[in-house]
Amino acid sequence: MCEPLELQFRSQYWDDPAAQAEYIRFTRGIHGLDLSAWRDRGFWDEHYVPFSFFEGDRIVSNVSLYLLPMVIAGEPCVVPQVSGVGTEPLYRRRGLNRELTNRALAWCRGLTSEFSFLFADLDAFPFYKKCGFRCTPQHRFVTPVQSLSGDGSARRLNFNDGDDLALLHDLARQRTAVSDEIGCLSPNLLMFHALYTLSDCAYWVEELGVVAFAGMTGKTLRVFDIVGPQIPALDDVLSYLPAFKANQIECMFMPDKVALAHVRTLAGDDPDGTHIGGGDFPYEDRPFRFPFTAHA
Repeated sequence: MCEPLELQFRSQYWDDPAAQAEYIRFTRGIHGLDLSAWRDRGFWDEHYVPFSFFEGDRIVSNVSLYLLPMVIAGEPCVVPQVSGVGTEPLYRRRGLNRELTNRALAWCRGLTSEFSFLFADLDAFPFYKKCGFRCTPQHRFVTPVQSLSGDGSARRLNFNDGDDLALLHDLARQRTAVSDEIGCLSPNLLMFHALYTLSDCAYWVEELGVVAFAGMTGKTLRVFDIVGPQIPALDDVLSYLPAFKANQIECMFMPDKVALAHVRTLAGDDPDGTHIGGGDFPYEDRPFRFPFTAHA
């Protein structure tokens, strides 16, 4: 597709405050997500790369790549995740997102791992199939419990408090991956989740030197991430958390490092379909899960 004559293609424009502000407006309108808090707290990330069509000063279509430092099958690498995809209603059905996706993936080819990934809802599956992605369902890792007898000594963090936010950011920058099979090491993406998705379930376990993100869904205790220079056994972490009334624990990451016993692997029930593009993804034919905090 040729670039539409009335539109201007722009990328890597975070040094332009007006263009960055326009990106925030566009994302708020298309996705209902206001990135101002992420920006204003100093976590905006140069590894988050926009590919946009502008009409004048206004973005009308966008695809973004987040170039994530990760550990895959024990090896450090950088993996592109496609996110921030959308087009203003009046500009849809012109192939703009398809063109931007092609440009984005061509740009990062040779800079990153051989595969890329994204999460999409059911309506978007046909589009991403045309773009060369394949739907590759994740799995769930759960273990039954009879009781959780944590002593509640871990301190729940308040991310409206600058000191608590700084504590987490320091740990995020020196963290080890929560999994050596599929782990994410992006400090600024973790801070996004601290501000937007996991703000009420972060616990500072000072004795172990980690922050644990954990919360109840029904009768399941979901452990979203463990952040620190070393990953302790999950039982040790849970001993400091509140005594949650759960009948099972679900790791929202692959549990290879947390010494969790009696793990059951179940088919995933995540409404966001996981898609893999390119090749050389070592877990495509066996159970896997991207960490919750790797979702951009």
